[in-house]
Amino acid sequence: MCTQKLRKCDINFKGQKVTTDDIPKLSCYSGTIVPHMSDSPALLSHFRPEGLSVDNPLRISMESITEYMLAYVREIAKTDIDKARNISELVYLPYVRKIEGKSSYIVEKRLLADIVREKATKLGIDARKGIKGIVEEVH
Repeated sequence: MCTQKLRKCDINFKGQKVTTDDIPKLSCYSGTIVPHMSDSPALLSHFRPEGLSVDNPLRISMESITEYMLAYVREIAKTDIDKARNISELVYLPYVRKIEGKSSYIVEKRLLADIVREKATKLGIDARKGIKGIVEEVH
């Protein structure tokens, strides 16, 4: 839930279909709401701008922001790990997850460093499962 009243989105979706041209505008909108989000997860639809009748465009824009920042920090880390660490410890992002067994999504404000650690842990677990499967096939 937001701790402050949300700003109105500067785009009007009433009676219009969202196009790919609207995604950067929704990303900008997302950037204005993330600093005001509480640390608790909330339904994505709670943050939907007025006139937008579905969550998907907002979900896509939020996921795009997060994936961009993950790639950016990974690339910086190749040459300057301290700089990448500093950036990831300062930036909060929208983190969108699907609610299991439902078609709804939740979003929460997460520190980029926490998202990086979670993704690295998942990658390690997936790699271990893959190696275990290969070893089991050999024996």
